[in-house]
Amino acid sequence: MGEERRTAGAGPSPAALAVGAVVVALAVLAVLALVLPGGSDPATARPDDADETGVELRVDGPTTLTYGRVDEALQGFTAYVSGDVDDEARVEVTGVGEPTTLPLSWSGRAHVRPDPALGAGSHEVTATLDTAGGEGDGLRATHAFEVRKAESVVGASFIRPPTTRDTGLLRVAPFVRGLDTTPPQPDGTVSVKVYLGADSVWSSGTLPVAADGTLVVRLPVLRPGDYRLAVGYGGSANLEPGATVRGLVVR
Repeated sequence: MGEERRTAGAGPSPAALAVGAVVVALAVLAVLALVLPGGSDPATARPDDADETGVELRVDGPTTLTYGRVDEALQGFTAYVSGDVDDEARVEVTGVGEPTTLPLSWSGRAHVRPDPALGAGSHEVTATLDTAGGEGDGLRATHAFEVRKAESVVGASFIRPPTTRDTGLLRVAPFVRGLDTTPPQPDGTVSVKVYLGADSVWSSGTLPVAADGTLVVRLPVLRPGDYRLAVGYGGSANLEPGATVRGLVVR
């Protein structure tokens, strides 16, 4: 019994002392990692759009636009700067056309108008703060957006209608619906089929659009009758496919 009492009253065992030493060492290392230079965890570093002085930069705007109507967004994209920056601070903007440098308004904003010819696809506007070496200099912020293909309207007009003796010429040009002018879409294709009643009497096959975004199709000599010309446009990198029908009376 006496031996048992002495055991119960003894100090910590060597194993327990070793575990305690390890715990203390780990705690000291954790403190040093926070205090010593270069010891911070990269995962907790500040985001790209803010720095330790409290200056912040962000970019907001639409996430979806439509080709040919990009510049119809009310404000396009807006870069916001908050914090104490110099009155001469500027924002450099890329990703929405030619790179540009914009001044900040009194409220710390810079409005970015995207290039109207910005093509369909995924884009990202990037703003970089320039304070000439002052607080917040070099801060970057991005905003991703998508430009969708536009709905097309297919224009088809006779340069010279075909007759019973002469061939005809038909000019075809695709447009963005609702716009008076559309940048050329030279990567598209066109096909023209001529119908007399329900019968197909002629087909152009698939033809590439010219560099100016139009195509002139030569039509064959036709016998007298009431014809329909079905014009199909295969679409382009920026325009959805489209079609139109023209009537033609040959006497």
